[in-house]
Order: sequence, then C-alpha cells, then structure tokens
Amino acid sequence: MAGVSESGLYHGRPVWPRALRALAVVACLAAVAPPGAIGEASGPLAQLAPVAESAQGSPAAEAPALGALEDQLFELVNADRLVAGLAPLAYDQALQQVARARAAAQVPLAQLSHFEPSGRPGYVVLVEELRLAYALVGENLARLPGPEETVAERAEEGLRRSPTHRENTLDPVYDRLAVGAATASDGRFVFAVIFGSAAHG
Repeated sequence: MAGVSESGLYHGRPVWPRALRALAVVACLAAVAPPGAIGEASGPLAQLAPVAESAQGSPAAEAPALGALEDQLFELVNADRLVAGLAPLAYDQALQQVARARAAAQVPLAQLSHFEPSGRPGYVVLVEELRLAYALVGENLARLPGPEETVAERAEEGLRRSPTHRENTLDPVYDRLAVGAATASDGRFVFAVIFGSAAHG
C-alpha cells in the first residue's frame, strides 16, 4: 500500500450511469464519472498553449524529450494490451490535448489528483470543453523521479502492477489512447494516460 502511494500512481475510471463519486482503493484514487455528458465548460483548455500536430498521426510534443517519453509510454501501454490478447488502442490527437493538460496540472500539486477544486474530475471537464463525444473516458496518473532514460518503463511497470491501473489499461471497451508528459522543478516526471471509447451512432 505504501509502495503504491509513494509511486504516485492514480487512476480514474468513469462508469455509466452511476453518479459521480470518489473511491479510495489501495491508496489509489478511483474517480467514477458519467461519460458522454458533454456540456459547456471553460477554463483549463482556454489557457492551454496550442499542441503541435503530428503529420504521421502519432503522438508528438512541442518539447522533443517529452514527446519521446509520451511515444514510449504509449507503445508500452499497447504492448501490455497485446500481451493480454487485446487490440492496441489508436492514437487520439484530441485526447492528447487532454493528457498534456492533465499532466501539467499535476506539477504544482503535492499529491496527484483526478479532481479540480470544484470537485469535478479534471479530465472530464477537459473532454467537455473540447466537446468530444466519447462513451467512456478513463485516466491513469503517474509521477516518479528520473533518470529520464528509464522513466517511461518504470511508469509502465508501476501502472501494470497496480490492479486498478491495470484494469484501465486492459479494459476492452476502450479504443483510443493518448499520453501526456510534464516535468516538475524537482526533476520528477508526470504522466497522464487518457483512455477513450468513441461514441457511435
């Protein structure tokens, strides 16, 4: 329990049609929020700098080093799904805006959190602000120290070994994925892994 807490790994899993709630599970935060309720929102994305687009349709970042880490964790998450016999998740550029904003939002926080001061899940607010149509959206968060060369692998290992985070990673409902990365002044790295299930019909 202490190990999970110290590793700074948290996950959020929205489930429809249950009401919004927060649930503590083995020192991890589990956020449950109604998906698909896209409405008016303002704030976080209005202050977010434009995100560089990838011509190849794969994760890319304004900072090359962080972009490489995002790519690496993206591939590692999909590798975990392949090992489990699941289809890999497609890169979603819109969700990457959410992932990068969520990673950056964790930097000043003493503890990682899925929630804004209003009590609403931050990733849900961002999805609403972008007016994205998803049936489900989930979030895994990780914060850990360098070295940079192994930080993505260590983040993946921690998320894989945590049952609640692994549940998000291996959920067959999801078909979209994006990873955002940020660095804190103390040299630690923050990752936000955002999962999505596209709404159909």
